[in-house]
Amino acid sequence: MHLKTKIDVSHAVVFSILLYSCETWTIYRRHIHSLDKFHLRCLRQITDIKWQDKIPNTKVLAHCEMTGIEAMLVQTQVRWSGHLVRMSDTRLPKAIFYSQLASGNKPCDHPVKLYKDALKKNLQLCNIDLATWETTAQDRLLWRSSCKLGVSHFEHQRISDLQLKRKKRKADVTTTSLFQNCTIGGRGYAAAIGLYSHMRTHKR
Repeated sequence: MHLKTKIDVSHAVVFSILLYSCETWTIYRRHIHSLDKFHLRCLRQITDIKWQDKIPNTKVLAHCEMTGIEAMLVQTQVRWSGHLVRMSDTRLPKAIFYSQLASGNKPCDHPVKLYKDALKKNLQLCNIDLATWETTAQDRLLWRSSCKLGVSHFEHQRISDLQLKRKKRKADVTTTSLFQNCTIGGRGYAAAIGLYSHMRTHKR
């Protein structure tokens, strides 16, 4: 079976259920990590890429021509917010979105994240002006193109940051001072466990 066919089937069967009604979610960073791990594990099984191959997640996504799970969530929520703004004022979702509680206080120690807070963050990630986004959303075609362009920019920046982080981590490992040299072979090790394992081979 062709790779594109496998990915299309996973979209229709797996991810449509996994992300059902995700446009109304209020997501924390720990939720994104959990979803992203499942997403990448599915793609690695589809492409038969094992962890022993030492292929980073960014290359797996590029090989499958897919975005990360966070970009999917951002795009779905931002596009749905535009649909919400274009609703008539009598619709219940719009009435709930613009309504406020008459009484009640948020806890001071650790306030619960609100849906509007998550939406505001996603709009900022897509470089959409918070002051004029409701006006822009009235034009459906303009809003969809703005969302697509913003999510593409966000995903490109996210991939670039991950690649720089990985390159920096690899550079730090190579420049780390060696822990100790082997007294027999002269080989250097950056960690004590590496030297210990190497010395066990000489004892044999």
